[in-house]
Amino acid sequence: MNTRIVAACCLVMFLSVGVCAQDAPPAQDPPPAQDPPPAQDPTPAPPPPPPGIGKAELEKITKDLEAESAEWDKITRYGGRWKPDNFRVSPEMDKRLAGVVYSKQSVPALQACLASVKLKSPLDIYVINRLLEPLANATPEVNKAMLPTVEALDKRFQGKLAVFKPVDLKQYKFPTNFSFAEEQKIQKNQERKMSAEHEVVRINRQVTELGRQFYRTLALCNDPQADKKLIDQIETLERQNRAPWVDALNALSRATPMDETRATAILKSKLATMEDALYVQSKKYTSRTQAAIQRDEVSTFKDEPMDTGIVLTTAMNNFRKAAKQPPRLVPTRVVMQAVNLELAKLPAMNKARDDARRTGNKPAYDAAMEQLAALEALQIAFARVAAAELRPAPPGTKNPSQAQEIATRAYEHGKFAAAKAAGAKEFKKACDDFAEQIFNSLDAGQKAACTPKTVE
Repeated sequence: MNTRIVAACCLVMFLSVGVCAQDAPPAQDPPPAQDPPPAQDPTPAPPPPPPGIGKAELEKITKDLEAESAEWDKITRYGGRWKPDNFRVSPEMDKRLAGVVYSKQSVPALQACLASVKLKSPLDIYVINRLLEPLANATPEVNKAMLPTVEALDKRFQGKLAVFKPVDLKQYKFPTNFSFAEEQKIQKNQERKMSAEHEVVRINRQVTELGRQFYRTLALCNDPQADKKLIDQIETLERQNRAPWVDALNALSRATPMDETRATAILKSKLATMEDALYVQSKKYTSRTQAAIQRDEVSTFKDEPMDTGIVLTTAMNNFRKAAKQPPRLVPTRVVMQAVNLELAKLPAMNKARDDARRTGNKPAYDAAMEQLAALEALQIAFARVAAAELRPAPPGTKNPSQAQEIATRAYEHGKFAAAKAAGAKEFKKACDDFAEQIFNSLDAGQKAACTPKTVE
């Protein structure tokens, strides 16, 4: 190749490289390091509470409930299409009420709607109960705001708890010989009687449901003073042998929130004394919602039997769990039955003591006092072995059951009255010693059942 051509080509390449170098932007320093963005809180802020139902919508629901109450009246009155107690007239209304949210702003409208219900009883109480249902999902603040209203309603309608009127049974009974006209008249009388008495029960059930709503409202306030008022209700109703005491207890044991502080306070309340006193007892409670309605006899309310000790201890264990405390052993029904059989002897024991005192029969009086003291010691012994499944009497024999053996030992002890006369401390020691003897007489499985479990 020609030397000059090669040299020219090299020059062109050199100049091209130079031009490219001149066109390239100057090198820049790397950007300074920036601080990392601040760490964000991994827990997002709670969403704002949903807006409460408005006045116009709540007024519409109230009017619709009043219309629904007429259908409820037809179905539940005497001679109506019988449905169970928890029957709901309108599933659509159930859905509407389930979606209702009561806020602080809803309270005045709710109070106004409750006051506007002017139907005859029990339709008015039915509508009021349904309007109050959404409070179960409201905040403690809303329940606190509504508490005075709900309490006033409960006081107002508790006075409407009805009883059966005295009746002259002659007009409801068929004579030995009667005509067709007399038969028709007596049957009409019977129907009229049963209808009126059915109405008593129907009203009482709605009043009792309003009482449950009052207890729930107290429990949902999440307030120490409201808890105290509810606990007072529980204690008073139970002492009066009234069945709604368990409605009040259930409201408290199911209340949310139930934190450690609240649960600990409840465990230190008078409920603890109640639990100890009723730990191994079953009782019957007066009810106004269950009745035996008779065509030609006196109708009566039916008492509600209840395993009081089991109900109380189960509820208290809910509080113990929240308070991070070990649970108490729940008594068995076989132990409670044994205690109830012995407590049934108490009236006769008291009569024997009073008769002996009146006649000045000191040996009989001392014997009666020993039996009474033994019964107290026996309850303490049964409480010590409350969780045991005591052995029944062997079939086909006259041998006693294990519970009967324990009772016999208590009554034959012969020292409890003397210990009681010596003072409360001596009596407690005598009872505790006897209870430990009874525990030691159990078999290994029974002892294990009566031994508190450790909490991890």
